[in-house]
Parts: sequence; structure tokens; C-alpha cells
Amino acid sequence: IRTLVHRPLSEECGLPLVLWAHGGGMTIGSCEESYGADLFAQIYAQESCPKFCWASVEYRLAPEAKFPKAMDDFVHAYIALQD
Repeated sequence: IRTLVHRPLSEECGLPLVLWAHGGGMTIGSCEESYGADLFAQIYAQESCPKFCWASVEYRLAPEAKFPKAMDDFVHAYIALQD
């Protein structure tokens, strides 16, 4: 499962993680086309930015992937990121 992980440049590891599911009602969109990228870029740009990482998951889309395939992808990404 393709997952884009973003972290502050000055940090190595050990930060809290926000796992992001892009919008689109599980039918359209991608992890790169999400407004989340803009949102988190704005947060990172703030001088008093909280220290955290975020990951955007490229889950399978409906109608080709029937429910709960997208959620399965999301859960698998969550488990993989814990390692």
C-alpha cells in the first residue's frame, strides 16, 4: 500500500504520527491530490509548529474495490507504520 510519510526536516524519529485518509468518499482522489498536503504544509510553516509526522495512505478506490477494501488498506498501513 503506497503511503507518503512526511516529517519535519529537523526531526529524525519518535514523533507522534497523524495517519491521513484523503477525501473523495473512498471513490476518487489520491494521497498526492489531498488538501491534507496543503493543510500540513501550512502547519509546518508556522514557527511554533507542533512536532509530529503525518502519513497519507493510497487506499484502493470504489467501485472497483468493494467495502471494506479501502479500510483494510488503511489498517494495513497503520500496522506497517508502527514497525
